[in-house]
Order: sequence, then structure tokens, then C-alpha cells
Amino acid sequence: MITYFNVLWSYRLALINQFNVHTDIMYHGIELPTEFPRITLRFTDGGIEERTKIGDLSLQDMTITLGLHHDTIRGLNSLYRDVKSFIMLNEVPLLDDNGVEIGKIQFDYVFNEQQIEGGDFQRETVHHRVYIDYRINIAHIKY
Repeated sequence: MITYFNVLWSYRLALINQFNVHTDIMYHGIELPTEFPRITLRFTDGGIEERTKIGDLSLQDMTITLGLHHDTIRGLNSLYRDVKSFIMLNEVPLLDDNGVEIGKIQFDYVFNEQQIEGGDFQRETVHHRVYIDYRINIAHIKY
């Protein structure tokens, strides 16, 4: 069964290979680096819907939040443009728990983008960031 970890790990490696930018999977207690640019991936939501009475087909919608972080607004714009284009237009290898390619995946659509701005933190730091919510649909088939 494909899990959110397979999706996150696959995208993490693809982003590192494509952009050579530090990329982390977010989890409770993570200590993020202070250097820029960097990318974060977070599993936000996932629902499973059974499609058949005997349970041999189910569909899962996974929501992944992609965070882009930079120390300049111009750098953030370049990172945003390049990463969003790559994510929306390319399939990436889907890796199993052992890192073996078992297929290809691509995000189905973007449904939210949020640039974080304002407040004392923003005025006192050089941390510019934008978060993009992507959804991917995965079919689980019993065999």
C-alpha cells in the first residue's frame, strides 16, 4: 500500500535532485536549518473512500503542503516559479519503503496558495515564505 511517507519521500528526493536545495519532511520536533533557500513538505490531510462492496478498490486523496523559504523576495519568486513549474508539469518516481521505483506520480491540482507576510517576525527577519497545497489521488487495488 502506498502511504503518505512514500509520496513525501519521493517528492523530497526529486526536489533535491532537480534543484539542489535543502528539503525537509516536516514532523513534530523537527529542527529546521537556518540557511536559505529551503523547501519543506508536510502531509496535511488524507481521506480514504471505499469504492466497491468487497473492498478491492479504494481511492485516497492526499493533501501535501509544500513550503518554499528564501531570504529575499526575488529569490522566493524564482524558487516559487521553478518549483511550481516542475511540480505541475512533471511526473516523479514513486519510491517504495526501500527506495525502489514502483511507478510515477504527479500532483493532480493546486487548491490553495498562501504567502505569509506581515507582523513583527517578518519585519525583523529575512524569512520570506509561501505555502502551496497540492492534492494527489491514489487508487489502492487489492490483488
